[in-house]
Amino acid sequence: MSPPQTVLLLESQRSSRSNSYKMLVPKKRDEVACLPIERHFIINTNIKNNSMKPSKKTLSIARLLHIYVSMALFTLLLFFSVTGITLNHPQWFSTQHAQVLTQEKTIASIKDLAIAKSIISKKQLDFINTEIELAFSISLLNTSPELMSGELFYSMKQPGISTSISLVIETGEAFYERTHYGWWAVFNDLHKGRNTSDFWRWIIDLSSMLFIIFAITGFMLAMPQKRFRQTLLVSISTTTFAIFTMIYFA
Repeated sequence: MSPPQTVLLLESQRSSRSNSYKMLVPKKRDEVACLPIERHFIINTNIKNNSMKPSKKTLSIARLLHIYVSMALFTLLLFFSVTGITLNHPQWFSTQHAQVLTQEKTIASIKDLAIAKSIISKKQLDFINTEIELAFSISLLNTSPELMSGELFYSMKQPGISTSISLVIETGEAFYERTHYGWWAVFNDLHKGRNTSDFWRWIIDLSSMLFIIFAITGFMLAMPQKRFRQTLLVSISTTTFAIFTMIYFA
């Protein structure tokens, strides 16, 4: 390219830049005063909108927790959902009858102890418990009997199962009764945590904590969505109204 053409090209670029600069500069004082205010307003609006959105790292952690917690809760969620329905409709199982198993035995070793009708020592009670466990093939761990009029009464509760034993100390006669109310009764008692062990109570506590994490992470994942505030307001209002309505008509 020749030098005159180069000079002409540079001059044309300079003129185009100056023209574009002139187009951006306002001609009136009012426009000059309003321009910074308008830009400042736009910047503040963007900051306000972005303040409700979690960071990308927070969202990625929430997404991972939401996915893995949902997989861990899948079976428990189905269990508590199904048993919640069966608890609400007990008439569906009215035709089912409880299975009752009874046994009656005489434990001679207890009769030979010659125990008083009103006082039993701890050593004698341990011996009686061991003999009853061997006679009926059961466990009396963490079971405290009740002594009334020369008879010992044992009552053991499990989910959907009730077991009772009565023992006449003087004669050694023992009566055993076990009532099984059906598997749906077992599931319903597990749902309520009724007559369960400490292990199952820990399972219920763990499930509740996982449900809370699942709800919070789902809420965080919904925050970057458009119209989040309107959706949040509608959902909170609707659920609050529904809860108070159900309490009123309960």
